[in-house]
Amino acid sequence: MLLVLLSVTLVFTSCLVVAQKLCLPPPGAILWDPNPEAVVHEVIWSYGSNITCHTKQDCNSSDIDSSETTTISPDDTIDVQLRPLQLQLGNVLRFVPKDIGIPFSIMPYYVDELGFLTCNTSRGVPVLTTETNKSFEVPHNFLQSGSNYFIVDSDLHPFISCEFGLRINVTVKSSSCHGTVGALCSSWGVCVTYVNQPSFGCYCCGNYKGENCDIFDSCLSHPCHNGGICYHPSNDSHELACKCPLGFFGNFCENQTEDLCDVIDCYNNATCTGNSTNFYCECLPGLTGTHCEVDVNDCDPSPCSHGTCVDKQNGYTCHCEPGFHGDNCSEHLRMCSLSPCRHGGFCHELISSPEQYQFSCHCRPGWAGKDCIEKVPVCKPNPCSRGTCVEGVNSFTCICANQTLA
Repeated sequence: MLLVLLSVTLVFTSCLVVAQKLCLPPPGAILWDPNPEAVVHEVIWSYGSNITCHTKQDCNSSDIDSSETTTISPDDTIDVQLRPLQLQLGNVLRFVPKDIGIPFSIMPYYVDELGFLTCNTSRGVPVLTTETNKSFEVPHNFLQSGSNYFIVDSDLHPFISCEFGLRINVTVKSSSCHGTVGALCSSWGVCVTYVNQPSFGCYCCGNYKGENCDIFDSCLSHPCHNGGICYHPSNDSHELACKCPLGFFGNFCENQTEDLCDVIDCYNNATCTGNSTNFYCECLPGLTGTHCEVDVNDCDPSPCSHGTCVDKQNGYTCHCEPGFHGDNCSEHLRMCSLSPCRHGGFCHELISSPEQYQFSCHCRPGWAGKDCIEKVPVCKPNPCSRGTCVEGVNSFTCICANQTLA
């Protein structure tokens, strides 16, 4: 891999200016408004397909972003309700009763989630002191960060019913974007939110990241080409290095070699054949691997029938067990051919099994043992009645008293 260290001071100064000009919110994002009190949202309290909804897809169709379409099915039905509304903290919410041909006065209740689902006004408090058929602004104390549930239900007017859809979930979103007005997200990002996100947050642009876009990262501009990997030497985010993939070189991995054999190694005297995208190492016998770096284990599976295999490059050696010989220890050894019987003993082959050859020695008189190397003692017990016995081979000599050995 080719590593190139660069100074961001020269490379990325112009990119920061461009990023500042082109820092636009991504598709589907909702921008934070620096003057929230100037924004008024109206909720029409009435019935109709363009006002109420009863599936997750339908209720979110005006706000849903592309990332949500794969998780919501058209058949995900919910209780009929007014289309959910999302506000920025500080926005004005106005309720507007709409005449449907009958007197239509409402008394909205601020309830908890269970009261919203069951249309139970006893699980909340009234928003007004008396019901009204006029539009009015909802007090800000009923618009806290998070979900705010409102329902309208009347025992006196059967057509004014929460179960028919007169209920709404109003989500109020605060901001976690820090900074002064006009300089949120450290001026290197925009404060945005998405459907189903609980609050506004920073979307960073250019070479900046972090919760408030206050961390500079030179690699965020993706300077390395052709699959090169950008990283920071010495943990300095203002410097960058490109780790180039095989076959590419240059400050940003922008150049490609004509022959990969010029930049890779084939080991153990292998021959390289290649072009700008591929290479092949032709290995000598007994070697394998992409670079011919692996010795083929010629002992796997073991070729030694009756012995231990020792691997060598392009070959092996067998150390045979007793009784076997040959390159692969597959030949039985005739033990008598080794003349194991000493002192003129006669060797006799013994075959106890097809794979085990043994022998037996018939020793000459005076010798004993498996290999006829043990001399048979003839002076024990002493055959000389009144003298000393001198050992011979299958014989002895008595030296009597006052007699010397000739």
